[in-house]
Amino acid sequence: MKTNKTIIVLLSTILVSGCAKTVWTNPNVSDRQEQKDLTECQRNAERKNEPMQSCMTSKGYHLLKSAQQ
Repeated sequence: MKTNKTIIVLLSTILVSGCAKTVWTNPNVSDRQEQKDLTECQRNAERKNEPMQSCMTSKGYHLLKSAQQ
């Protein structure tokens, strides 16, 4: 069952990421730190099945916008 759930999460992520661009902002961090945090949260989302949004908000980021690419 866990494999099916993982596949569904991955497919959903691919479909959503193809339609929109998510922009996270935190004025208190450098661009380098922002990239590091983003990478860490993406890995957590994939490995631990944790929501990307909760990881980023826990690090002080806010969702700026979601726009068509």
